Amino acid sequence: MSSSPDAEWPIRQQQIFEAALELFVEQGFQRTTTQDIARRAKVAEGTIFRYFPTKRDLLLGIMAPLASRFFGPVVLRDARRILSETTYDDRTRLEKLLANRLSLAQKNLPMLRTAIWEAPHEPHMRKVFQETVAPQIVGMAEDFMNIRIAEGVFKKELGERTLARMLLSLLMGYVFFKETVPNMFGDSDDQQEIARMVELFLYGASTGADSAETQGKTGETRERPQETQEKTKGGQGARREM
Repeated sequence: MSSSPDAEWPIRQQQIFEAALELFVEQGFQRTTTQDIARRAKVAEGTIFRYFPTKRDLLLGIMAPLASRFFGPVVLRDARRILSETTYDDRTRLEKLLANRLSLAQKNLPMLRTAIWEAPHEPHMRKVFQETVAPQIVGMAEDFMNIRIAEGVFKKELGERTLARMLLSLLMGYVFFKETVPNMFGDSDDQQEIARMVELFLYGASTGADSAETQGKTGETRERPQETQEKTKGGQGARREM
């Protein structure tokens, strides 16, 4: 699959873009020269400036297709449909959402990798992340967390932003380690790992055995969010029958 942002671009422009993207991934933006790009694209260096006045324009050119592929109307509609599907429980809903986002990330990995690595160092790219990317992805996750907090499923004291960041960090961390340390994580089963991420997010990592002393002091046993949700629904049903 080509990483070119626009199939209608002239062939040379596509060659330049894809060569730059490959080099940015391999050796970083700062270490890549326009001579390197021209050599990889097999064009004259002057040809690059005909389409991209500066090297930074090439870097910023990565963000437009990345944003459209991750946050275009069709893509966002898929994510919102998953989050709003009433027949799913939280586990199924989050597993499907993470699987959807992971598939998208893997299909656009070179652009995503370059954008993530360079954004902290490039003010223009950081601005795009802050004004375009973050509000879309974090906002959607926060909306979902707010609903679940209001329903008593997630802890109110954690706040929707922290919960959204925790969920997104699990997925981004998985992609990062799988791609940068393949000898340790490269053969991970995506479906299995997504199920584990959702399990960790919803219920935590503790088995509960080490909290026996604390439970003895408080006389309380912590319930899983999904169990709380089901009990709440059951109680509401009982009240309606009375």
